[in-house]
Amino acid sequence: MKKILSLVLVVLMLATAVCLVGCGEKDDNTLLVYTEAGFAPYEFIYNNEIV
Repeated sequence: MKKILSLVLVVLMLATAVCLVGCGEKDDNTLLVYTEAGFAPYEFIYNNEIV
C-alpha cells in the first residue's frame, strides 16, 4: 500500500510541475487570432487565398 501511495504522490508532483512550467510569463504584446475560412461572411477562399 505504501508503494502505491508513493507512486501516486510522485505522479501528482510531476503533473503539478508540468502545469507550473506552462505558466511561464511571456509578454510580447502580440494578439493572435485564429479563424476558419470555411465560414462566410467572416473569411472565404478566393483564388487559393484567404480573403
